[in-house]
Amino acid sequence: MDDPGAAVSAAKRGTVLGVGGEARAKLERAGAGVAVKPGDAYALSRAIAGLAADSGRRARMAIAGGRFVTREFSRRVWAAQYVDVLVGITKRVPSAEPVTIPTGE
Repeated sequence: MDDPGAAVSAAKRGTVLGVGGEARAKLERAGAGVAVKPGDAYALSRAIAGLAADSGRRARMAIAGGRFVTREFSRRVWAAQYVDVLVGITKRVPSAEPVTIPTGE
């Protein structure tokens, strides 16, 4: 898994990360942790202390992170999205014949 945010979510632990940009957006969308501004030691220590004091919140984040990874990064989901792209391409090509793709089920 090349995405560090996904790897953190896959760990199924409430997490504190000093990140911005897309990594921050993914962490927040997943509900899997707390993002603080990179290099802000005070914000980092407050976030860690906040999570350390709230086991219920950590547990909710752990569950949310695991679900996010399953939903967004599983091979089955990516394969289905890839098949959708291929099917869409074949619909745009007038001479293309429909292809049946086995699902393995």
